[in-house]
Amino acid sequence: MDGKLVTAPAHDDRSTPVREAAAWVARLHAEDRSAADEAAFRLWVAADPANAQAFDRASAVWASVGGIAGRIQRTPERAPPRRAVLAGMAAAAFGGGLARWRVARAGVYETAIGEQRRVTLADGSRLLLDTATKLRVRMQDDSREVRIHAGRVCLELAADPRPFLIRTDTRRITAHNGQLDVRCDKGAAAIVVSAGRVDIDGGGAPRALSVGERLRVGQDGGSDAVDHPNLDDLLAWQSGRAVFRDATLASASEEMNRYTERKLVVADPTVAALRLSGVYRVGDTAAFANAVAMLLPVKVVQTPDAIRIDAV
Repeated sequence: MDGKLVTAPAHDDRSTPVREAAAWVARLHAEDRSAADEAAFRLWVAADPANAQAFDRASAVWASVGGIAGRIQRTPERAPPRRAVLAGMAAAAFGGGLARWRVARAGVYETAIGEQRRVTLADGSRLLLDTATKLRVRMQDDSREVRIHAGRVCLELAADPRPFLIRTDTRRITAHNGQLDVRCDKGAAAIVVSAGRVDIDGGGAPRALSVGERLRVGQDGGSDAVDHPNLDDLLAWQSGRAVFRDATLASASEEMNRYTERKLVVADPTVAALRLSGVYRVGDTAAFANAVAMLLPVKVVQTPDAIRIDAV
């Protein structure tokens, strides 16, 4: 494809939405994607309901063959060439049968540890999944829905007459457009609005969140709290960074560990209670540990499986 839209032959009208959807999936996840591409895509989706349905199915197939993965850490695996991915999508679309269509329609997206993934939905909404995230997308005639099972996701919602529902274990969030960040971790949840306005149900009376507000939900549906965090710090993960301001070494290490299999180990309670501030690149625990050793009275002991931070 090399970044150009491919359409089906003129005589095969029934296959046109599927083939065009395959081309759009590849185009929207290309490195040279442009604002003009996004505008043209929205026009294409709005032109025919069949286009949106085809794109939803094509996105699920693309995800199932690993086409839209963007790892923070370098991995030995090499993503399949775009032409090979599209060939696989075509085979799935035309020869997969009912069982395969059921898989495609399931709309499950998942990231591994140390991976981030961008997803464009059929309505034009865009999601950025953080490390170790799993969610399910359902597009229906009267609603749009994302069910977040674990992890963190930034949702940039396209304007649409249908409400957009975001579900966690304990809350249901309703929005129509705007942008929000949702994190689910060990039974707790945090919902931050960076654009627009959302309504939240569950845990008592419904409430509305405006730009800059964060709702934090305790574990097992515990008490809620609303505050106004520093959005730049909170959303730094979207550019592969973690920002700490007077954080304990224990909490900072726990956050950094989310992005790698090689964990930081801080066993000494005195060391764990030390505090630090700074901006660090996620996915590189060794660099983080070495930086900490220059700031705090600690030493770093590295093994193949872990990185210990001990008292000097």
